Amino acid sequence: MQQENNEDQGERVEVGGELRAASERPAQTNRIRRTILFLREAFGPNALAIVSTNAAAVFMILLLLAISLGVSPDGEGWLSLLVTMLGLLVGWGLGIFFAPHGKREASTFRTIAQTVSAFIAGYFFSKLDHFIELTVLTSAGSSLPATRLGLFFGAAMLAALTVFSNRWFYRFQGTAREVPPHQERSAA
Repeated sequence: MQQENNEDQGERVEVGGELRAASERPAQTNRIRRTILFLREAFGPNALAIVSTNAAAVFMILLLLAISLGVSPDGEGWLSLLVTMLGLLVGWGLGIFFAPHGKREASTFRTIAQTVSAFIAGYFFSKLDHFIELTVLTSAGSSLPATRLGLFFGAAMLAALTVFSNRWFYRFQGTAREVPPHQERSAA
């Protein structure tokens, strides 16, 4: 549509495919500004990163859940959902682990990590040959175990990245600490 500028009608601008009075534009701009200010007050200076990360995470979780139900034979969808949920929980823990709040929490996580990593490494390496034998070396087998493994790791990565970014960007709003750890490390 063509913009009209007539003395009798006043200035008109195209908004959303229709012509409106130019005086209507500031109200819409003010609404957007109020929304941005509200988000900044609620989430701090990184509001866009937090909101977009969480919106993408919700979409991806719904996609993972749909895939979980779609890849399983009848009656076994619950098992794929369980694997996906377990991946989300593991990822949640990893996200918290990689974005500690303060030195005390970081020290606690370091101690826990040393204990848990020895157990997990030994257990997984003992099972690795059996997994490879079942999934990679057996061509007649179903691809369902590999798909479920992919769902687990996809869900874990999604949750870890979401929790990490939320803890990283949201924590510096004057509550616990003012200096982000990446700035703290560079100053030391």
